[in-house]
Amino acid sequence: MRKILLILFVFCGQFVFSQNTYDFNIDTTKLLYTAKLQILSSESADYNEININAFLEKQQASFLQSKGFSDVYFILIENRASHYDSIFIEKHKEDFKKNLRFHACDYILAYNCRTGLYYKLKGFRNNDFEAFINDMIRMGNIFNFTIKNKDIFMYSYSVEDLDLACLWEYFFGKRKKNKEYDCIISCKYRDLTMSVH
Repeated sequence: MRKILLILFVFCGQFVFSQNTYDFNIDTTKLLYTAKLQILSSESADYNEININAFLEKQQASFLQSKGFSDVYFILIENRASHYDSIFIEKHKEDFKKNLRFHACDYILAYNCRTGLYYKLKGFRNNDFEAFINDMIRMGNIFNFTIKNKDIFMYSYSVEDLDLACLWEYFFGKRKKNKEYDCIISCKYRDLTMSVH
């Protein structure tokens, strides 16, 4: 009976311990590939198997630099139409970063290493910034008082190529009714409005 209790104690102890540790040995290639799939699933694109492979190969994915966030990868996925050559893209780099070019989009996602969740932060139809910040607060990565003040938040946190000031203002500040918030406009919506004009 003692052996059974000892085995149960050891097994349960390992189970409880394993629930509180995080495995951050992450396959970054798989992480980038899965991030690319997030575009397909969220933008409801109509792709067949051949188009999906071409789409995924065409996307350029990379990790972004950030400050203040722990246990998070930020991923940039550059989607460029084939008629844009590298010289044109380099010359108009800021327009591409701000998603001002037709049929070109910079998508940004955050990947939470603890939960395995992706958050859509730029270029998508739905923006998960508020959910991302609330999850960071719940996990203790961001203090609640930090999010209440834009200046403190901007001093403490940054993500390369992501307009955190605009996102903060839209989700946590006093929203202005007539103001356009470029940081939350989806590329799909932008392309539809650009093609109408």
